[in-house]
Amino acid sequence: MITNTYKMENYQNEIQTLEYNENESFLTQTWTRASKAMNEEEFKTEMLQLVKFIEQFQPHKLLIDMRNFYFIVIPELQEWINTNVNSLLAKMNETKTAYIVSSDLFASVSVEQTVEESAGKLMTTMFFEGENEARKWLDNK
Repeated sequence: MITNTYKMENYQNEIQTLEYNENESFLTQTWTRASKAMNEEEFKTEMLQLVKFIEQFQPHKLLIDMRNFYFIVIPELQEWINTNVNSLLAKMNETKTAYIVSSDLFASVSVEQTVEESAGKLMTTMFFEGENEARKWLDNK
């Protein structure tokens, strides 16, 4: 009998969930509605948790589900993200990143602005409204 090993690594709290699927080299970050009540330090802490997963697993596919992300990323934090997160992703040429955007216009625009900044321009990214389209794009070579 052949059994498939399906190895997953997870991190979860009230603000986000990180799930890494080793077989597919697929990392998913899912924000929760609790993101609305975050302060800047909590946001940085959660983003650094994502960085740990990226450094440890070096995924080829990254799905960032922001449908329940309601935190506004101000310009100073956008710069911090570019320095501490996007610069790492930009160095990983094989990583495709799909964002499922929030219905909150301000949160969505702040995220798109962050990704479009300097380090973000070096990344392979796309924005989607739904998970199915995002996953199809990630699976397309």
